[in-house]
Amino acid sequence: PRPVDRQPFDAGPGLRVDPGRQVYPGFRTVRKKPLSLIEITPVPDLLLAHSTPVLPPDTLVLVTLILLVEAGLGYSDRVYTWIGHPVSWIGRLISVLDRLLNKETWSARWRRAAGILALGLLLGLTGLVTVTVGDLLLALGPIGLVGFTLITSSLLAQRRLHEDVGAVAAALREQGLDGGRAAVSMIVGRNPESLDDAGVCRAAIESLAENFSDGVVAPSLWLAASGPAGGALYKAVNTADSM
Repeated sequence: PRPVDRQPFDAGPGLRVDPGRQVYPGFRTVRKKPLSLIEITPVPDLLLAHSTPVLPPDTLVLVTLILLVEAGLGYSDRVYTWIGHPVSWIGRLISVLDRLLNKETWSARWRRAAGILALGLLLGLTGLVTVTVGDLLLALGPIGLVGFTLITSSLLAQRRLHEDVGAVAAALREQGLDGGRAAVSMIVGRNPESLDDAGVCRAAIESLAENFSDGVVAPSLWLAASGPAGGALYKAVNTADSM
Protein backbone atom coordinates (compact mmCIF):
# COMPACT_ATOMS: atom_id res chain seq x y z
CA PRO A 1 0.00 0.00 0.00
CA ARG A 2 1.02 3.58 -0.64
CA PRO A 3 2.30 5.26 2.55
CA VAL A 4 0.28 8.20 3.84
CA ASP A 5 1.84 11.08 5.81
CA ARG A 6 0.13 11.78 9.10
CA GLN A 7 0.17 14.55 11.64
CA PRO A 8 1.27 13.74 15.16
CA PHE A 9 -1.46 12.15 17.20
CA ASP A 10 -1.88 10.33 20.46
CA ALA A 11 -1.95 6.52 20.07
CA GLY A 12 -2.84 5.82 23.67
CA PRO A 13 -1.72 6.60 27.19
CA GLY A 14 1.92 7.61 27.09
CA LEU A 15 2.22 6.94 23.34
CA ARG A 16 2.66 9.49 20.56
CA VAL A 17 3.34 8.79 16.90
CA ASP A 18 6.51 10.42 15.55
CA PRO A 19 5.55 12.78 12.64
CA GLY A 20 8.69 11.67 10.80
CA ARG A 21 7.35 8.19 10.46
CA GLN A 22 4.86 6.93 7.88
CA VAL A 23 1.64 5.09 8.66
CA TYR A 24 0.54 2.19 6.44
CA PRO A 25 -3.25 2.01 6.80
CA GLY A 26 -3.59 -1.39 5.10
CA PHE A 27 -1.24 -3.05 7.54
CA ARG A 28 -1.89 -0.68 10.49
CA THR A 29 1.83 -0.46 11.06
CA VAL A 30 4.24 2.42 11.49
CA ARG A 31 7.62 2.34 9.73
CA LYS A 32 10.54 4.72 9.25
CA LYS A 33 10.54 4.06 5.47
CA PRO A 34 8.53 2.14 2.89
CA LEU A 35 9.12 -1.59 2.35
CA SER A 36 11.93 -2.34 -0.06
CA LEU A 37 12.43 -5.35 -2.31
CA ILE A 38 15.31 -6.46 -0.12
CA GLU A 39 13.05 -6.64 2.91
CA ILE A 40 10.36 -8.77 1.26
CA THR A 41 12.56 -11.11 -0.78
CA PRO A 42 12.14 -14.63 0.67
CA VAL A 43 15.23 -16.40 1.90
CA PRO A 44 15.55 -19.90 0.39
CA ASP A 45 15.75 -22.84 2.77
CA LEU A 46 19.18 -24.27 2.02
CA LEU A 47 18.31 -27.56 3.73
CA LEU A 48 15.28 -28.13 1.51
CA ALA A 49 17.08 -26.89 -1.58
CA HIS A 50 19.80 -29.53 -1.25
CA SER A 51 17.67 -32.38 0.06
CA THR A 52 16.35 -35.19 -2.13
CA PRO A 53 13.07 -36.36 -0.56
CA VAL A 54 12.02 -39.96 -1.17
CA LEU A 55 8.57 -39.91 -2.76
CA PRO A 56 6.61 -43.12 -3.38
CA PRO A 57 5.16 -43.68 -6.84
CA ASP A 58 1.55 -42.74 -7.51
CA THR A 59 -0.61 -45.11 -5.47
CA LEU A 60 -2.99 -46.01 -8.31
CA VAL A 61 -0.09 -46.94 -10.56
CA LEU A 62 1.45 -48.83 -7.65
CA VAL A 63 -1.73 -50.83 -7.01
CA THR A 64 -2.02 -51.75 -10.69
CA LEU A 65 1.59 -52.90 -10.75
CA ILE A 66 1.17 -54.87 -7.51
CA LEU A 67 -1.98 -56.61 -8.78
CA LEU A 68 -0.18 -57.66 -11.96
CA VAL A 69 2.91 -58.88 -10.09
CA GLU A 70 0.90 -60.80 -7.49
CA ALA A 71 -1.33 -62.39 -10.15
CA GLY A 72 1.73 -63.53 -12.06
CA LEU A 73 4.02 -64.60 -9.22
CA GLY A 74 1.97 -64.98 -6.05
CA TYR A 75 3.78 -65.77 -2.82
CA SER A 76 6.08 -68.75 -3.12
CA ASP A 77 5.66 -71.64 -0.67
CA ARG A 78 9.45 -71.82 -0.51
CA VAL A 79 9.64 -68.17 0.55
CA TYR A 80 6.93 -68.78 3.13
CA THR A 81 8.86 -71.73 4.56
CA TRP A 82 12.02 -69.68 4.64
CA ILE A 83 10.88 -66.34 6.12
CA GLY A 84 7.13 -66.65 6.67
CA HIS A 85 4.58 -64.09 5.47
CA PRO A 86 3.69 -60.56 6.65
CA VAL A 87 0.38 -61.86 8.00
CA SER A 88 2.19 -64.57 9.96
CA TRP A 89 4.58 -61.93 11.35
CA ILE A 90 1.62 -59.83 12.43
CA GLY A 91 0.02 -62.91 13.97
CA ARG A 92 3.13 -63.63 16.03
CA LEU A 93 3.21 -60.05 17.27
CA ILE A 94 -0.46 -60.27 18.26
CA SER A 95 0.23 -63.51 20.13
CA VAL A 96 3.07 -61.87 22.06
CA LEU A 97 0.91 -58.87 22.94
CA ASP A 98 -1.90 -61.17 24.00
CA ARG A 99 0.38 -63.07 26.37
CA LEU A 100 1.74 -59.87 27.87
CA LEU A 101 -1.41 -57.76 28.05
CA ASN A 102 -4.31 -60.17 28.44
CA LYS A 103 -4.15 -61.68 31.92
CA GLU A 104 -7.17 -63.61 33.16
CA THR A 105 -6.59 -62.33 36.68
CA TRP A 106 -7.09 -58.71 35.61
CA SER A 107 -10.46 -56.99 35.84
CA ALA A 108 -12.56 -56.45 32.72
CA ARG A 109 -11.74 -52.73 32.74
CA TRP A 110 -7.99 -53.35 32.86
CA ARG A 111 -8.19 -56.02 30.16
CA ARG A 112 -10.16 -53.67 27.91
CA ALA A 113 -7.59 -50.91 28.43
CA ALA A 114 -4.78 -53.39 27.79
CA GLY A 115 -6.51 -54.48 24.58
CA ILE A 116 -6.66 -50.89 23.35
CA LEU A 117 -2.98 -50.51 24.19
CA ALA A 118 -2.15 -53.75 22.37
CA LEU A 119 -3.98 -52.58 19.25
CA GLY A 120 -2.18 -49.23 19.38
CA LEU A 121 1.20 -50.97 19.68
CA LEU A 122 0.31 -53.32 16.83
CA LEU A 123 -0.65 -50.49 14.49
CA GLY A 124 2.27 -48.30 15.54
CA LEU A 125 4.89 -51.00 14.98
CA THR A 126 3.30 -52.14 11.72
CA GLY A 127 3.17 -48.61 10.33
CA LEU A 128 6.70 -47.78 11.48
CA VAL A 129 8.23 -50.89 9.92
CA THR A 130 6.29 -50.45 6.68
CA VAL A 131 7.26 -46.81 6.21
CA THR A 132 10.90 -47.42 7.18
CA VAL A 133 11.37 -50.39 4.86
CA GLY A 134 9.57 -48.59 2.02
CA ASP A 135 11.73 -45.47 2.32
CA LEU A 136 14.92 -47.53 2.41
CA LEU A 137 13.94 -49.51 -0.68
CA LEU A 138 12.75 -46.50 -2.69
CA ALA A 139 16.03 -44.72 -1.92
CA LEU A 140 17.84 -47.47 -3.88
CA GLY A 141 16.27 -46.45 -7.19
CA PRO A 142 14.82 -48.91 -9.74
CA ILE A 143 16.21 -51.97 -7.95
CA GLY A 144 14.64 -50.85 -4.72
CA LEU A 145 11.32 -50.22 -6.50
CA VAL A 146 11.32 -53.84 -7.67
CA GLY A 147 11.84 -55.06 -4.13
CA PHE A 148 9.27 -52.57 -2.84
CA THR A 149 6.68 -53.90 -5.31
CA LEU A 150 7.42 -57.56 -4.52
CA ILE A 151 7.12 -57.03 -0.77
CA THR A 152 3.96 -54.95 -1.06
CA SER A 153 2.36 -57.56 -3.34
CA SER A 154 2.39 -59.95 -0.39
CA LEU A 155 -0.52 -57.95 1.06
CA LEU A 156 -2.75 -59.42 -1.68
CA ALA A 157 -3.87 -63.02 -2.16
CA GLN A 158 -5.59 -63.25 -5.55
CA ARG A 159 -3.29 -65.92 -6.99
CA ARG A 160 -3.57 -68.08 -3.86
CA LEU A 161 -7.37 -67.84 -4.02
CA HIS A 162 -7.32 -68.84 -7.68
CA GLU A 163 -5.12 -71.84 -6.93
CA ASP A 164 -7.11 -73.02 -3.88
CA VAL A 165 -10.54 -72.78 -5.50
CA GLY A 166 -9.18 -74.21 -8.73
CA ALA A 167 -7.85 -77.18 -6.76
CA VAL A 168 -11.37 -77.92 -5.49
CA ALA A 169 -12.76 -77.91 -9.04
CA ALA A 170 -9.92 -80.12 -10.26
CA ALA A 171 -10.36 -82.57 -7.37
CA LEU A 172 -14.10 -82.88 -8.02
CA ARG A 173 -13.47 -83.44 -11.70
CA GLU A 174 -10.62 -85.93 -11.35
CA GLN A 175 -11.15 -87.62 -7.97
CA GLY A 176 -14.86 -87.35 -7.45
CA LEU A 177 -16.74 -86.28 -4.34
CA ASP A 178 -14.18 -87.57 -1.84
CA GLY A 179 -11.41 -85.63 -3.55
CA GLY A 180 -13.56 -82.50 -3.66
CA ARG A 181 -14.37 -82.77 0.02
CA ALA A 182 -10.69 -83.15 0.90
CA ALA A 183 -9.76 -80.15 -1.23
CA VAL A 184 -12.51 -77.88 0.09
CA SER A 185 -11.61 -78.75 3.68
CA MET A 186 -8.38 -76.80 3.13
CA ILE A 187 -10.22 -73.51 2.62
CA VAL A 188 -13.36 -73.76 4.79
CA GLY A 189 -13.94 -74.31 8.48
CA ARG A 190 -17.04 -76.52 8.23
CA ASN A 191 -17.07 -80.32 8.17
CA PRO A 192 -17.20 -81.28 4.48
CA GLU A 193 -18.26 -84.91 5.02
CA SER A 194 -21.95 -84.03 4.78
CA LEU A 195 -21.58 -82.05 1.55
CA ASP A 196 -22.62 -83.34 -1.85
CA ASP A 197 -21.13 -82.13 -5.14
CA ALA A 198 -23.23 -78.95 -5.15
CA GLY A 199 -22.44 -78.34 -1.48
CA VAL A 200 -18.72 -78.60 -2.13
CA CYS A 201 -19.02 -76.10 -4.97
CA ARG A 202 -21.07 -73.69 -2.85
CA ALA A 203 -18.58 -73.92 0.02
CA ALA A 204 -15.69 -73.15 -2.34
CA ILE A 205 -17.50 -70.19 -3.92
CA GLU A 206 -18.52 -68.77 -0.52
CA SER A 207 -14.94 -69.01 0.68
CA LEU A 208 -13.76 -67.33 -2.52
CA ALA A 209 -16.22 -64.45 -2.10
CA GLU A 210 -15.34 -63.85 1.56
CA ASN A 211 -11.60 -64.07 1.08
CA PHE A 212 -11.67 -62.05 -2.14
CA SER A 213 -13.01 -59.15 -0.09
CA ASP A 214 -10.45 -59.56 2.70
CA GLY A 215 -7.53 -60.59 0.53
CA VAL A 216 -7.90 -58.52 -2.64
CA VAL A 217 -10.56 -55.78 -2.65
CA ALA A 218 -10.00 -54.24 0.80
CA PRO A 219 -6.17 -54.21 0.74
CA SER A 220 -6.20 -52.83 -2.81
CA LEU A 221 -8.52 -50.04 -1.68
CA TRP A 222 -6.28 -49.13 1.26
CA LEU A 223 -3.17 -49.33 -0.92
CA ALA A 224 -4.77 -46.95 -3.41
CA ALA A 225 -5.99 -44.60 -0.68
CA SER A 226 -2.87 -44.36 1.49
CA GLY A 227 -0.08 -46.43 0.00
CA PRO A 228 1.68 -49.47 1.49
CA ALA A 229 1.29 -48.20 5.05
CA GLY A 230 -2.49 -48.15 4.66
CA GLY A 231 -2.50 -51.66 3.21
CA ALA A 232 -0.29 -53.00 5.99
CA LEU A 233 -2.40 -51.35 8.70
CA TYR A 234 -5.54 -52.87 7.20
CA LYS A 235 -3.97 -56.33 7.25
CA ALA A 236 -2.95 -55.80 10.88
CA VAL A 237 -6.50 -54.87 11.92
CA ASN A 238 -8.00 -57.68 9.86
CA THR A 239 -5.63 -60.24 11.36
CA ALA A 240 -6.29 -59.01 14.89
CA ASP A 241 -10.04 -59.29 14.25
CA SER A 242 -9.70 -62.86 12.99
CA MET A 243 -7.63 -63.88 16.04
